[in-house]
Amino acid sequence: MDTKIKAVSLKKRLVTLFFSMLSISAFTFGGGFVIVTLMKRRFVDDLEWLDENEMLDMTAIAQSCPGAIAVNGAQVYDIQGDRTIAAAEIPLERTLELMETLDEYPVAYDCFVQGKGWMERRLWEHAADYTDDWYCLQVLHDLRTPVDDLKAFLRQLGGDAQKVQFFTKDQELRLNLLKELPRRWPDIAVTTSVPTNVELNILRANKGEALKQLTDYLGLSMEQVMAVGDGMNDLTMLRMAGVGVAMGNACPEAMAAADAVTADCDHDGVAQAIARFCFGEE
Repeated sequence: MDTKIKAVSLKKRLVTLFFSMLSISAFTFGGGFVIVTLMKRRFVDDLEWLDENEMLDMTAIAQSCPGAIAVNGAQVYDIQGDRTIAAAEIPLERTLELMETLDEYPVAYDCFVQGKGWMERRLWEHAADYTDDWYCLQVLHDLRTPVDDLKAFLRQLGGDAQKVQFFTKDQELRLNLLKELPRRWPDIAVTTSVPTNVELNILRANKGEALKQLTDYLGLSMEQVMAVGDGMNDLTMLRMAGVGVAMGNACPEAMAAADAVTADCDHDGVAQAIARFCFGEE
């Protein structure tokens, strides 16, 4: 199959997956066991992407997952107990200062406060001027709530920010800011996960520290943990885990930080890493 045809096919499947999960989650208000029945109807019966045994396996794995690390480590969550284990957020006044600085650059920024994404309307309406990544544009359009004046809104809403993020198509500007901002803001962790974004968290909010908090909570040691990642926001996690594994499509920094490299996303890299390091298969 031609590479371009493969890319189009993958894009269509990802769009289908995104909107399927969006509609299912909206209908179930984001959770509840009824979501399993709806997912089976959609992915097994309608789309035939899975068979019933695969669906059962995935459900069992999801239910056995003890915890989650979210927003680059700003939140560590106990899935079974339905509670936040730890949080590391940017204080409100610091968040507003960051945004005032970002106003000096031709970038579009958003933020996560109280578990929701917020974005100034003028930037939200012209997001395509700042990123040409179709998935990012879809996420910004569907999962960010536009407000007329973001800073004024945050002052009224109150609460600290889990993350501030900005987008730019200007790669020279983006790379310069990735170098400059850590020097300018020593209390802020500056990372990236896609080719047009930069992500800002409070310094102690990183996946490595969050992973340590989760393992402590579960009574495990870091030597018992394998972490798999592909981006710059995965570096601390890859370095701190007992075994850090980079995906075959990972950025050079992630590969350098890892103990091993597995196959890429298109060739079951995570599954291969689990088979090799968790079950000793070659």
